[in-house]
Amino acid sequence: MDPTQAELDAFNTVAEIATWLGIEGDTEDASTDLGSLLRLIGLRGDHHPRALAAIGTTDIEAVLAIWRVGEPAAAPTPALRAQAGELGRLARVRCGREPTFAEAERRRKQLEEVTLLQAQAAAQSAGAASGGSPKASPRKVKASQVINQMDEADLSILDPAALKRSYEIFTAKMGALPSHDHECTAEQVSALHSLASSGAPLYVDLAVWGPHHYRLLKKIKLSGMQIMPNGVLHNIELAGPPNFEMWEKCMTVFKTGCIQLELLSPARVEAYMNVIKSYNSRYSHGCWHLVYQADVRMRLEHAERVRRRGESEKANATAAGLHHDYVDKNPWEWVWSKMPEESRFWREELEEPCMLVLARTGSLQQMVQGDAPVANDSGQGSTGGTNDSSRGKKKHPASPSGFQKVHNVTEGIYTTNRRGLPLCQDFQRGMCDSIDANRRCRKNGNDVHQCNKCLCPDHGGRDCGKAPRMFSEGKGKKGKGKGRGKGKSRPQY
Repeated sequence: MDPTQAELDAFNTVAEIATWLGIEGDTEDASTDLGSLLRLIGLRGDHHPRALAAIGTTDIEAVLAIWRVGEPAAAPTPALRAQAGELGRLARVRCGREPTFAEAERRRKQLEEVTLLQAQAAAQSAGAASGGSPKASPRKVKASQVINQMDEADLSILDPAALKRSYEIFTAKMGALPSHDHECTAEQVSALHSLASSGAPLYVDLAVWGPHHYRLLKKIKLSGMQIMPNGVLHNIELAGPPNFEMWEKCMTVFKTGCIQLELLSPARVEAYMNVIKSYNSRYSHGCWHLVYQADVRMRLEHAERVRRRGESEKANATAAGLHHDYVDKNPWEWVWSKMPEESRFWREELEEPCMLVLARTGSLQQMVQGDAPVANDSGQGSTGGTNDSSRGKKKHPASPSGFQKVHNVTEGIYTTNRRGLPLCQDFQRGMCDSIDANRRCRKNGNDVHQCNKCLCPDHGGRDCGKAPRMFSEGKGKKGKGKGRGKGKSRPQY
């Protein structure tokens, strides 16, 4: 049985979820059940559930497989392993990355009803066909190529009559057909219609959704896989728009689709776009990655929480004989009217992180968590979708404070940085300049871009004017220049 919505909303730390599940122990004591689990995962008890939700289920299962508790260390009981597995699931539910059991069942039934209605409509069309000639199968399109790159479903393209009707609706409301920069393709209208029919939030992935979709579709198909240094093929995650201007163009196409299908009024979409525009102007281009991350989390995760709140408010108002603007058949008009007013969300997800970055008390790399990557601002692709960050890259959580510095040196040249991470060799020769948001090499996610002579991230060893530095094995210095630089603080890369 899942927690109630009120209980879920009250979970602000990993330790609070663990307490609800009954996992005992001091979060700081590695000899206890909870302390040993968090130490193995690399989290503290006061971390926000989002930090745990971002860890993949495969990684969680790998941790549970090697988890040992007690003195002497022994494998946890099946009941304790089950509680630990629930810890990760409830963190994902708390952050909107996974529905509750009840919500998943509701969506399943809703999808079954939609599928049944589609099958009945297809049967009626087939029966009405003259001469009994077989009806051609509807064209299909991959959802991952149109609306959400994480969705592998096959979507049916609407029939010509339905598409024609959608353009007539747009013309009647707006006075003219959409311009070529703002129009939706048949695939985009069909994908948006399928999304609305499923009852899911009206979220479109701006890495694959945008103007001139047929041009972008070719780039998507040619960017499918990337071979990693170990010879394994991984899917490439396409990145979102590199700046607000491109984001605005993509969202304008979304607005067109919503008008055609009568999902949202133009005023609702424009009000939300103005919020993003205001934040982009306030925090400048340097924080665009944080602005886009908050936008994605609002449209994908928080919109569903707002919908549930509206559903509850409508039920209470109806029971009291009062009116509520929430409409069950199309809840998203009400939801999008509330999204710009979610002050707590915008403060926690965007305003506070941006202020920390601008005040230089926190780095952009610390605030960006990788769930909404953006493309390099180099004009690549109509939606910045040619960024080659890979889904298959190994994630590198930041090392805890107080780490032990290491000096892995060969003949006076660093082979790793002081955290033990390998240095990119192509970067040393000036042959690699592509890094992700965590300053990891895009060619090899295990390497970092730092000079092998001075560990500076601005240049490689070929362009460094400093002589190689000699260290004894493990730590310290030896040879010529002993004691040089003593007492000076250096960046801890």
